[in-house]
Amino acid sequence: MDDRSLVELQKQHLRGIFAAACTDHVSQKGEMRLNAKNLKEAVIMTGLYPSKRLLEQFFEGKTTSISLPRFLEVILENLAIESDDDMKEPDMEEHLVDLFKMFDEDGNGTMRISNLRHLMMEVLTSDKTELSRAEFDEFLEYAGLEGDAEIDYKTLAANFMLSNPTPEDIILRN
Repeated sequence: MDDRSLVELQKQHLRGIFAAACTDHVSQKGEMRLNAKNLKEAVIMTGLYPSKRLLEQFFEGKTTSISLPRFLEVILENLAIESDDDMKEPDMEEHLVDLFKMFDEDGNGTMRISNLRHLMMEVLTSDKTELSRAEFDEFLEYAGLEGDAEIDYKTLAANFMLSNPTPEDIILRN
């Protein structure tokens, strides 16, 4: 995997963390913003220690919340410093499970299709590879899903890694 793909993968993971931590704060423009209360939790989810110095880097001037671009900028800068620019290829399946786990409302290893739709359409796609609602619905049809079923996200993450998964490979609960 080249460096550009690795950085994009890392950004997708961080977008998921940001989305999970933005539980209730939306700006007047309708964009999600991370407030100070949830920032510490989000930083911990990235694997960084939320020191006072690090948390202060997020806020410029009198800002009380931060945008996704600011979150990505500060976290990526600090991840690069912490790893001394010696980044290893992440385990994609592990990252997907960690991301899906943030949307596991009751801790039972499942998530609702509505949450998966949000992740796949808003978080896991870059500006260049936007997933349409029709494409997501086609994925649901292929997987044999209807409505707002619960899915076993660990199995789903494992099967995303298969080169040609069949509907039987995607274990889901209706």
